[in-house]
Amino acid sequence: MEIRDYNGMGRWSADAVLERYWDYSRKLGIPVPAGLAPVKFTEGDVTWIYPIMDVVVVGIELGDKACIEIGIEFIEEDQRFPFGRIFKSRTARALRRAQLSEEQMERLCKRIVYMLLVEWVPQEFRNYAKLLRRIGLGSWWPVIESQVSRENPYCYASLPVPSQPLPAIMKPTPSPKPRSRWYARWRLSNCGRTTASSKIDSIFAPLAEGGPLGSRRSGP
Repeated sequence: MEIRDYNGMGRWSADAVLERYWDYSRKLGIPVPAGLAPVKFTEGDVTWIYPIMDVVVVGIELGDKACIEIGIEFIEEDQRFPFGRIFKSRTARALRRAQLSEEQMERLCKRIVYMLLVEWVPQEFRNYAKLLRRIGLGSWWPVIESQVSRENPYCYASLPVPSQPLPAIMKPTPSPKPRSRWYARWRLSNCGRTTASSKIDSIFAPLAEGGPLGSRRSGP
């Protein structure tokens, strides 16, 4: 049987990500961690293993703290991935809705500002800039203002400076509420493949009423 695995290598293989997820769940005291697993599809003699980040992003949107930690590591990672632009963009969008600690926001600021300083502005950076505006620039604005090249039009256009007074963009803005399990079903069932809603129920069972990730809502 032929297996086509679209996950990364080394610490970003599906097994390595799962191992880190369980480790973070223990450290963060999550009583009933999600049964994270990559989505698989078999047709004939070929099995496709889709990126586990597809499910991790859903976990971030639902407020899973271990998934949030893995998502931040994903943004910090230089390694190239299959469909990397798509999943890094989705990860950044999901993190905009997440409840982040001060340490996590500082890590994201440091990573995004570093990319500006070295003039590395991939297509997903537009979502990184929006994420930076959400979490606030903190003490990084003087660095951006003094060291980011204005001669590179791509860097200059990507500067995370909205039309707001400077004090407003230095501070984080309130994050929206986490998504509901209903939204998780909708998200994975509309990614170009059919995923049974029972699959989401089994992965994110802790989202039942009163679970550790928060209560269900009636819609996205």
